[in-house]
Amino acid sequence: MNPGPAISAVAQPFVAHPERVVKPGPLSAAPRRVARLADCAACHEPTGVPDVRCLACHDDIAVRQRRGIGHHGRDLTGACRDCHQEHRAEPLVAIDAVAFNHQRAAFALHGRHAAVECRRCHEETTATGVRWRYLGLAWTRCADCHADPHGTQASRDAQVPCERCHRESGWTGRDLVFDHARDTRFSLSGAHARSACTACHVPPAGGRLASAKLAGLGTTCATCHADPHDGQFVGADCARCHRESGWTGRDLAFEHTRDTRFALSGAHARATCVACHTPLEGGKLASAKLVGQSAECVSCHADPHRGQLGRDTCARCHTTAAWTGRDLVFEHARDTTFALSGRHARLACTACHTPTVGGSLGSAKLAGVGTACATCHADPHGGQFAGADCAACHTSAGWTGAHLGFDHQRSRFPLDALHRDRACASCHAGGRYRSTPTDCEGCHAGARADLAGTALPGLAPSPHHGKVACIGCPLPDVARPRAADHAARCAGCHTAHYGALYYARSALVLDLAGRALAGLAELDSERARAARDAVASARRLSSHNHEGAERTLRRLLLELGR
Repeated sequence: MNPGPAISAVAQPFVAHPERVVKPGPLSAAPRRVARLADCAACHEPTGVPDVRCLACHDDIAVRQRRGIGHHGRDLTGACRDCHQEHRAEPLVAIDAVAFNHQRAAFALHGRHAAVECRRCHEETTATGVRWRYLGLAWTRCADCHADPHGTQASRDAQVPCERCHRESGWTGRDLVFDHARDTRFSLSGAHARSACTACHVPPAGGRLASAKLAGLGTTCATCHADPHDGQFVGADCARCHRESGWTGRDLAFEHTRDTRFALSGAHARATCVACHTPLEGGKLASAKLVGQSAECVSCHADPHRGQLGRDTCARCHTTAAWTGRDLVFEHARDTTFALSGRHARLACTACHTPTVGGSLGSAKLAGVGTACATCHADPHGGQFAGADCAACHTSAGWTGAHLGFDHQRSRFPLDALHRDRACASCHAGGRYRSTPTDCEGCHAGARADLAGTALPGLAPSPHHGKVACIGCPLPDVARPRAADHAARCAGCHTAHYGALYYARSALVLDLAGRALAGLAELDSERARAARDAVASARRLSSHNHEGAERTLRRLLLELGR
């Protein structure tokens, strides 16, 4: 090798002269493309190749060194030529993929990035072939290397960075750092938290979750759920009735008392929902009519009273506890014009309100029932008191005996002592009341005959016949008058002599009657019976006709031979 004449390094620039300098090896491909590198002095100085000459062209490396970033900016010592030696076979630097510490590069590898082959990021296919590229690679955003699986929902201009939801350890499943409550406006709870993501974010056919619509979904229930109520609650807040823990049964937040105009109580509270809200055939409760229902009883219950009591009077008699028996609040005295008392109060309702055949009490006639006694009771008097008020004589405690309200003393025939203890039937035989005579002769026809002398053959009339009314002589305040009582009565109209005379005649009749009865044992039965009948007639006759009684007894004694 001929070095040629010496050249002053100070006075003259270094000039490569092929005849006087040893030829080095070929340049690497990259420097050869730089025109100015055809001049050796562009890189070489007499003392070698200083770093400043390298960095003059490789300004991106100079920036890394100044900023302390990347492989060239982190704790590397030595000159550029220690690693990058030109004029030698390519590659300029042989990198050992196993020994190279990528963590010192600008893009440290973590997670699944650390398992990726180097060529996946650094191998570049150009028009002249395949080459390896290290500088100038885009790596600041995930989208620099990864196609956006979310399409236009998370574009390169999206404000939400990928690392908001993803880790480098894995992009899906448990490696996700996505938090639905934090990263969306819709926090998942209840059944929503148990649902698969694809239940709300449906991927296109054959696609993955990432290809589903993730952004811009509505947060109202109607976004994901078809309205099971068929538009009955348009504009209403679903959360008023439903919880996310479950849409039906015990998970319902619906409260009938709070959310409707009809509070449930009693038997209503025990009834199933479908008892009032009938679903469509084969459908669930949600398909039933839930709004706009009437609160009237007849909207759910057939009227057992067949319209007798109107549409809005049910609560007057019934409670929701139960419709019959002790749960009735019906009060006969308050709710009708006929208060129950006495025996009426002890009667079964059906005794007056007869149900239809096979029906319950509710089917009976309840309204418009007459309050007159004749409505329920047959007239025992056979029409004698037509138009009269039964209560004038009867009470509800009982219709007869001590319960009678009838007072004979207020009638046209007040009862005296003689009549007071008599049985009603003795004067009112066969239930005859209205036409019962009030004169003595009307009931005591025998007394009239006694006075007239027609009771027995051959009698003379009493001296009082046709002169004194019957009512003038009896003692109304004496139940069982004696002869002395009648004698005193005679003296009241006549003189004391007449009183003594009445008493004497009465005593005489008694004496004659005793004598006639004394010897009856000696007679045969037929004659004895006839004698007793004659004595009885005479004694009855004596009350009104002493003379006739005396003659009858004397005649009897003659016949008996006494």
